[in-house]
Amino acid sequence: MPTFSNRPPPEGHRPGIALVRTPANRPLVAIVTSDDLVGTPTHYHRNRTTPCEGDGCPVCAEGYSWKWHGYLSCIDQATQEHVMFEMTAQAADPFRAYHKQYNTLRLPFQGPPPRQPV
Repeated sequence: MPTFSNRPPPEGHRPGIALVRTPANRPLVAIVTSDDLVGTPTHYHRNRTTPCEGDGCPVCAEGYSWKWHGYLSCIDQATQEHVMFEMTAQAADPFRAYHKQYNTLRLPFQGPPPRQPV
């Protein structure tokens, strides 16, 4: 049953699920709660990743190319927070292989190691 209120939640509480990528300074260790990946073509436009709207997409019309991003829901073991993990098509390959073998993605995983400074 939804709970309605006439004021926002107290400081420190945020509605919704945080979107995370593999942190630059540590691996992301999480428990996957999604059964499978879900993904969409996206544009990086106005400093944000936004879904491509397909035929008639105004961002495509401005000449921006798209790339696929995949998403998994998981629990970040560092924070115990339920988050949405965003990944590129290349980063999705191990998840696709695991799903092909086991027909699910519900497993603990450790994201790629931290990126090295250039």
